[in-house]
Formats: sequence, C-alpha cells, structure tokens
Amino acid sequence: MNPEKTIFWAVWVALLSATLSYRFLLGTENPEPMSVNLVLVVPTIILLFSSLVIRILFLPKAKSKFATFVLGLALPEGASLIGIFHMPYYQDLFTTLSLACMLIYAPTFIKFTKC
Repeated sequence: MNPEKTIFWAVWVALLSATLSYRFLLGTENPEPMSVNLVLVVPTIILLFSSLVIRILFLPKAKSKFATFVLGLALPEGASLIGIFHMPYYQDLFTTLSLACMLIYAPTFIKFTKC
C-alpha cells in the first residue's frame, strides 16, 4: 500500500473518532431545552458548508493535498465543538452533521502508485 495513502487514512480515522469521542467525553447527558441561537447556528452551517466546498472543489485540484485534507476535516470538527459547548441541547445534531461531512473525506481519492 502507498505510504501516503496510509497516512491519509490514519489521519481521517483519528479525526473522525476524535469528533465522535468529543460528544461522549465532553457533552452533557441531559441538557435542558433551549431555543435556537442564530448567532451560533449561522457560523456553524458556514463551517460545514465550507468543508463540503473544500472537498468537492479544492481538494481534487490542490497541490498540497494533505494540508487541504486536514483543513477540510478540521472545519466540521470545530462545528461539532461549537454544538457541544455553546448549544448543548443540539449537540447530537451538530455531531451528526459533522460526522456526515467528515465521511465524504474518506481517502479514496488517492491513486495507488508504485513506490
């Protein structure tokens, strides 16, 4: 297997599992119902949408694929943390949306090459 592909897979699995574990280690169990705070929802949606744009438009053409890959994975991770710390009632929603955005970053875009 290509060593570069192994690194991409390791980073992807690490960040995906970290985002999932944040919810269970840092999240509250029974948060009180709260109203939607648009001041926090809009930047969170922008983070998630930016991650999708990076994956679809910029990652295939990027010269530094690893930096673009990590940036694209960090944005939904940040959205998950916003949900956990600032809107605990909606933490499951933001974690699920973040994981969905991160799943499209599965490193299947790397072609096998001989070393």
